[in-house]
This record gives sequence, structure tokens and C-alpha cells, in this order.
Amino acid sequence: MGLRLRRPNQIPRCARNDNYLARVPEPARPTLEKVRAVTRSIVPLGTSEALSYGIPTFRNERGLVSYAAFKDHCSLFPPGSSVLDAFADELGPTARRMARFNFHSTSRCPQH
Repeated sequence: MGLRLRRPNQIPRCARNDNYLARVPEPARPTLEKVRAVTRSIVPLGTSEALSYGIPTFRNERGLVSYAAFKDHCSLFPPGSSVLDAFADELGPTARRMARFNFHSTSRCPQH
């Protein structure tokens, strides 16, 4: 049957994230591709990918997690402070204050 789009010129949501990643320069692209792959492997069934505020986001009933590349770092945006609170000792005070986890694009991607 194929993918049905609401509008004829609409790009499928997953393809939008593919397009976002294709525009991310090295060395950030492989890092974000790994973040995406790890996230895909752990999200619940029924989760979709979309762009939210211009950055890739995994959504279920609401946003689960977003990720993005910036000039000198990458960021992972959890859906609320509870995730950051749970890892406060490992992430440090900056992550908690900024409501995101920043890491250098050349950093080793966590496996969990």
C-alpha cells in the first residue's frame, strides 16, 4: 500500500530526520547516527521520529528525547528534569541547569 502523506509535497517524518543528519558535518554526524541507533533500539513500540523545533525527536504520545548538532558540541534533550536528576552525579551541574546533556561530537557514545 505504501506510505500515505497528508499533503502531496510532505516529506515522511523519518526522512526528515535522515535529511537533518545528512546535513550534519563530520565528526558530529557519526556520533548522532549512533545516538539515533541506540535510541531506536530502546524506545517503546509505536514510537515515531519527527522534527520538533527543527531537531530530530523520538515521539510516542509525546516527545521522548531529542538530539542535535551544534558548532562545537552535540546535545541530547530528555523530556523532563527527572532523567537529568537521575544522572546528576554523572552529568554534573551544567547539564541539570541547561536541561540537556552536552557532549563533544568526538566523544564515545554511551551504549545505555
